[in-house]
Amino acid sequence: MLYVQEARKFEGEGLFKDAERMYLSANEPDLAINMYKKAKQYDNMIRLVTKFRKDLLKDTHQHLAQ
Repeated sequence: MLYVQEARKFEGEGLFKDAERMYLSANEPDLAINMYKKAKQYDNMIRLVTKFRKDLLKDTHQHLAQ
């Protein structure tokens, strides 16, 4: 919980790499993926989907293409 709260604080400050590190430390890769999606940092989003949600990679690419 503490890691997620810190990650949200970092995210709010635009410190996405720090927020990502905290989300991953909390074992919450989906929150990091969604953070990058909201920030329209699609390269970082794809990087995390590839690493943590390989099964969703094709759907993610299709979503971005639309």
